[in-house]
Amino acid sequence: MNLKFSIVLTTNRNTDSLKPLFTNTDSESELIITDSNYSSDTKNWLSHQEGYSKIVYAPVEKFRFRYTKDCILGMNTAFMYAENYWVIRADDNLEFKNDFFNICREDIGYFSNLLDNTNFSVIGNKAWESINQPKWMQTAGLTSRYVEVRNPEFTFSFGVLPIDLVYNLNGYDEVYDLGWGGEEEDFMARAIGIGHKFYFDNEMMGYSHRHESTIMGIHVGKFIYNIMLPHILNGKIRAFNAYDIRAMQSLYLAKKEEFTIK
Repeated sequence: MNLKFSIVLTTNRNTDSLKPLFTNTDSESELIITDSNYSSDTKNWLSHQEGYSKIVYAPVEKFRFRYTKDCILGMNTAFMYAENYWVIRADDNLEFKNDFFNICREDIGYFSNLLDNTNFSVIGNKAWESINQPKWMQTAGLTSRYVEVRNPEFTFSFGVLPIDLVYNLNGYDEVYDLGWGGEEEDFMARAIGIGHKFYFDNEMMGYSHRHESTIMGIHVGKFIYNIMLPHILNGKIRAFNAYDIRAMQSLYLAKKEEFTIK
């Protein structure tokens, strides 16, 4: 039997932003979407889509002491609905290359044997229509297919990771839920700090279709990351969230059927 994945993402856009996810699909895997603009129209559209073993569409859970936006909170909510050990971190507007899921399985087998454990994640090669990159581009300058990534500024925004890592780090830190960026560097820096390995695979490809983006004069997330860096360097492991993902996941799995639409 093929390895099953939980594909997790969050959105606040409309159905057009979800269409690319159904270009190339995986019938063994579940697709989990949390939406801070949850609507019956999007739910109805998703109920007519095919290609995944299960589609879960849920609102972003609200917690006390949260910050001002819903992106990171939405990702953490999606993680708690994940049933499979290997999780694919995706975005809306993302199209998977037709061999993406086969490569994910190949890489998990390869690195599990190489390291004799599952303490690793694989970062995918994502091109962007918004900056006119070729759809299935190879990253220039690499001398091999795989590169071990030790610099968190590379960021982990697309790829496959073990759900245990999410539990150990308590997910993404919602202190960054004020603007785009920073949370991925924080997540990756904390993971590297506990010895987790990241590998970039030049052939694990995705394509981010054009969408509206918030224009920010100041990179707020990066500014916050620099403020938080002393905490990370002094051994910060878990996110400063007002809840515990590992402890709460059983509650989410118990109510998952309520939001499973296929």
